[in-house]
Amino acid sequence: MMQQFWAVCLSRFEQELPAQQFQTWIKGLRIGQSNDASSLALVAPNRFVLQWVRERYVSRIEAIGLEYFSQPVSVRLSLPDPAAGPRPEGPRCPA
Repeated sequence: MMQQFWAVCLSRFEQELPAQQFQTWIKGLRIGQSNDASSLALVAPNRFVLQWVRERYVSRIEAIGLEYFSQPVSVRLSLPDPAAGPRPEGPRCPA
């Protein structure tokens, strides 16, 4: 459900922001694990992006969430878990 919501957020931001801002701040965000159905967990690629998104875009994501779900959505930002190691970008080829 959050995957679909995040897709809606991405398309909204793509329409609302200049392409460079969208590419720099929004496109690199990934959905993280959330135990709560009413919260969107986003993983930022680095601390700088996390801070910038928190200050400038979280309220917009929450507003889109209110429209989409007809109830408040909380946004939780985090950095990648270093213990998880690098994630492969695409399908892995068998060795």
